[in-house]
Amino acid sequence: MKHFQFLGQFLDNKQVGAVWPSSKYLIHQMIKPIDFSQAKLIIEYGPGTGNITRALLKKMRPDSKLIVFEINTNFMEALHKIEDKRLTIFNCPAEKAALVLAEHHLGAPDYVVSSLPLAIIPNNTVTRILSGSYAILKTGKAMIQFQYSPSTLGRFKRMFDRVEVKFAPINVPPALVYVCWKK
Repeated sequence: MKHFQFLGQFLDNKQVGAVWPSSKYLIHQMIKPIDFSQAKLIIEYGPGTGNITRALLKKMRPDSKLIVFEINTNFMEALHKIEDKRLTIFNCPAEKAALVLAEHHLGAPDYVVSSLPLAIIPNNTVTRILSGSYAILKTGKAMIQFQYSPSTLGRFKRMFDRVEVKFAPINVPPALVYVCWKK
């Protein structure tokens, strides 16, 4: 999907929170905390056109799995063009992750990587996504989330045991990356 088509999705769709695809610098900040030598299952929420998805797949072990949750049908088309047997795509909201994992006997994820626009999602839904993510994560692992504003930092600090904040200034717009650990 061309960059301007991504902008069009932002303007046309109230569920898209990014005006431009993630830059390689933001992607680097998002995947840097992941121990790919140990990760067997990674979940991604809101992969959009798949920029972070592709970066994850490039680093993942051959026996690992990447489960993505995307609700935008235009982005789903782009994701289905990624040919990798480790990738499974679900057209359902992130708050259904625990149900999907249980239904498919996938176990607990090592990492949850999220590009969801939490600032435009209703508060009760954000709470379900964050608490659900904490509940399904393996102990000692992390949820990694980027946002354009620090407004959700307090929510992460209340939900997770430790939160690290990174800055990705070379992105449109600049972004904050929250690495939220479960002890």
